[in-house]
Amino acid sequence: MKRILLIVFLLISTIVIGLVMDRNSVPSIKERAEQGHVNAQANLGLMYGKGEGLTQNYIEAFKWFSIVISGGKMEDFNSKINQQ
Repeated sequence: MKRILLIVFLLISTIVIGLVMDRNSVPSIKERAEQGHVNAQANLGLMYGKGEGLTQNYIEAFKWFSIVISGGKMEDFNSKINQQ
């Protein structure tokens, strides 16, 4: 009986972890970052900087950190870039 409960617990844990991982997948984080979610923007910057889940790209990391610093608004960041 204990083995069955352990197996059921492990299966449920695996499903829950899979759902959490899917919610935090790179496309999901990128989508939330583009919608202006500051935490997602910072996470995306870290992911680009470390190369976690996508190709390491310091320019993209800098871009996302700059967006966070500018208040999380991509429009503000893009207008600053276009002014230069």
